[in-house]
Amino acid sequence: MGRLRKNSTVERRTAFLGVQLTPSERAELDARAAAVGRHLSEFARIVLLSDLKKPAPSARSPDAIRALALEITRVGTNLNQLAHIANERRELPRKAEFEAVAARLVATLEKVMEL
Repeated sequence: MGRLRKNSTVERRTAFLGVQLTPSERAELDARAAAVGRHLSEFARIVLLSDLKKPAPSARSPDAIRALALEITRVGTNLNQLAHIANERRELPRKAEFEAVAARLVATLEKVMEL
Protein backbone atom coordinates (compact mmCIF):
# COMPACT_ATOMS: atom_id res chain seq x y z
CA MET A 1 0.00 0.00 0.00
CA GLY A 2 1.31 3.44 -0.87
CA ARG A 3 1.94 6.25 1.55
CA LEU A 4 -1.16 8.17 2.70
CA ARG A 5 -1.46 11.82 1.74
CA LYS A 6 -1.49 14.49 4.46
CA ASN A 7 -5.07 15.48 3.66
CA SER A 8 -6.31 11.86 3.71
CA THR A 9 -9.28 11.17 5.97
CA VAL A 10 -8.33 7.52 6.44
CA GLU A 11 -7.44 6.63 10.01
CA ARG A 12 -3.72 5.95 10.31
CA ARG A 13 -2.22 3.04 12.19
CA THR A 14 -0.22 4.81 14.89
CA ALA A 15 -1.05 2.78 18.03
CA PHE A 16 1.52 0.07 18.82
CA LEU A 17 0.80 -3.30 20.39
CA GLY A 18 3.78 -5.44 21.43
CA VAL A 19 3.44 -9.14 22.19
CA GLN A 20 6.10 -11.43 23.61
CA LEU A 21 6.29 -14.87 21.97
CA THR A 22 8.53 -17.88 22.22
CA PRO A 23 10.63 -18.57 19.13
CA SER A 24 8.44 -21.56 18.28
CA GLU A 25 5.25 -19.48 18.62
CA ARG A 26 6.74 -16.82 16.35
CA ALA A 27 7.74 -19.46 13.79
CA GLU A 28 4.23 -20.90 13.84
CA LEU A 29 2.66 -17.47 13.31
CA ASP A 30 5.09 -16.71 10.49
CA ALA A 31 4.20 -20.02 8.82
CA ARG A 32 0.45 -19.43 9.21
CA ALA A 33 0.71 -15.93 7.78
CA ALA A 34 2.78 -17.17 4.84
CA ALA A 35 0.28 -19.98 4.23
CA VAL A 36 -2.50 -17.46 3.66
CA GLY A 37 -0.24 -15.13 1.70
CA ARG A 38 -0.22 -12.23 4.16
CA HIS A 39 2.38 -10.27 6.09
CA LEU A 40 2.59 -11.15 9.78
CA SER A 41 1.22 -7.79 10.96
CA GLU A 42 -1.73 -7.97 8.57
CA PHE A 43 -2.44 -11.58 9.58
CA ALA A 44 -2.28 -10.66 13.29
CA ARG A 45 -4.74 -7.76 12.78
CA ILE A 46 -7.19 -10.05 10.98
CA VAL A 47 -7.02 -12.69 13.69
CA LEU A 48 -7.13 -10.25 16.62
CA LEU A 49 -9.95 -8.12 15.25
CA SER A 50 -12.13 -10.95 13.98
CA ASP A 51 -15.32 -11.75 15.85
CA LEU A 52 -14.56 -14.40 18.47
CA LYS A 53 -17.58 -16.39 17.33
CA LYS A 54 -16.03 -16.79 13.92
CA PRO A 55 -12.95 -18.94 13.31
CA ALA A 56 -9.63 -17.37 12.38
CA PRO A 57 -8.86 -17.17 8.67
CA SER A 58 -8.23 -20.62 7.29
CA ALA A 59 -4.81 -21.48 5.95
CA ARG A 60 -5.10 -21.85 2.18
CA SER A 61 -2.22 -22.48 -0.10
CA PRO A 62 -1.79 -19.58 -2.55
CA ASP A 63 0.00 -21.99 -4.91
CA ALA A 64 -2.97 -24.36 -4.87
CA ILE A 65 -5.36 -21.49 -5.57
CA ARG A 66 -3.25 -20.30 -8.53
CA ALA A 67 -3.10 -23.85 -9.90
CA LEU A 68 -6.89 -24.20 -9.67
CA ALA A 69 -7.42 -20.82 -11.32
CA LEU A 70 -5.19 -21.95 -14.18
CA GLU A 71 -7.11 -25.22 -14.47
CA ILE A 72 -10.44 -23.35 -14.60
CA THR A 73 -9.00 -21.10 -17.32
CA ARG A 74 -7.98 -24.15 -19.34
CA VAL A 75 -11.43 -25.71 -19.00
CA GLY A 76 -12.99 -22.43 -20.12
CA THR A 77 -10.68 -22.35 -23.12
CA ASN A 78 -11.74 -25.88 -24.05
CA LEU A 79 -15.41 -24.92 -23.78
CA ASN A 80 -14.77 -21.86 -25.92
CA GLN A 81 -13.07 -24.03 -28.56
CA LEU A 82 -16.05 -26.41 -28.60
CA ALA A 83 -18.45 -23.48 -28.97
CA HIS A 84 -16.33 -22.03 -31.80
CA ILE A 85 -16.32 -25.35 -33.66
CA ALA A 86 -20.08 -25.75 -33.13
CA ASN A 87 -20.73 -22.28 -34.57
CA GLU A 88 -18.37 -22.87 -37.48
CA ARG A 89 -19.81 -26.25 -38.45
CA ARG A 90 -23.39 -25.48 -37.39
CA GLU A 91 -23.54 -28.72 -35.41
CA LEU A 92 -23.08 -29.71 -31.80
CA PRO A 93 -19.76 -31.21 -30.72
CA ARG A 94 -19.55 -34.96 -30.21
CA LYS A 95 -20.99 -36.14 -26.94
CA ALA A 96 -17.65 -37.65 -25.83
CA GLU A 97 -15.81 -34.33 -26.31
CA PHE A 98 -18.39 -32.44 -24.31
CA GLU A 99 -18.48 -35.04 -21.54
CA ALA A 100 -14.69 -34.94 -21.21
CA VAL A 101 -14.71 -31.17 -20.70
CA ALA A 102 -17.67 -31.40 -18.32
CA ALA A 103 -15.91 -34.09 -16.24
CA ARG A 104 -12.76 -31.96 -16.06
CA LEU A 105 -14.84 -28.98 -14.93
CA VAL A 106 -16.58 -31.03 -12.22
CA ALA A 107 -13.24 -32.39 -10.96
CA THR A 108 -11.79 -28.88 -10.77
CA LEU A 109 -14.83 -27.53 -8.93
CA GLU A 110 -14.61 -30.38 -6.42
CA LYS A 111 -11.02 -29.32 -5.69
CA VAL A 112 -12.22 -25.74 -5.20
CA MET A 113 -14.86 -26.89 -2.73
CA GLU A 114 -12.19 -28.72 -0.70
CA LEU A 115 -10.42 -25.40 -0.09
